[in-house]
Amino acid sequence: MSTVAFDTLKLAERLQGAGFTRKQAVGASEGLAEALGESYPTKDAVIDAVATLGRSVDRRFTKLEDKVDRLETTLDQHGQMLTDHGQMLAQHGQMLAQHGQMLTDHGQVLAQHGQVLEGIQTMLTKILDGQAVLLQNDMELRRRLDK
Repeated sequence: MSTVAFDTLKLAERLQGAGFTRKQAVGASEGLAEALGESYPTKDAVIDAVATLGRSVDRRFTKLEDKVDRLETTLDQHGQMLTDHGQMLAQHGQMLAQHGQMLTDHGQVLAQHGQVLEGIQTMLTKILDGQAVLLQNDMELRRRLDK
């Protein structure tokens, strides 16, 4: 950075010309020189530093914009994935409901089959009972015929 030298002697002389004592003028010029670091930047140096800082800020801002764009893209992708997942869950729920209905229907069919089997069992029992009676009658009839 370009700087302009600060002339403490010249300032002390001007301050003395304005009514400061020699001790006051030297103390003020030395204090000012110390505060300014014995020099200060030129206008062109300040303009260059501001331009450099501006370019640095612009680069960082561009990097931040790029990161924000990537984050937005990622968020959009995640949002789409969540939407797709929600649709899949809804379809899964529908399939589970259909499966539940099928199980209910199957249970009803099994109950009807059970009733039919009970009816068949009742009929077979009656047939067997009828055959047992017929056998007893046949045996009784044979016994009578044998006498």
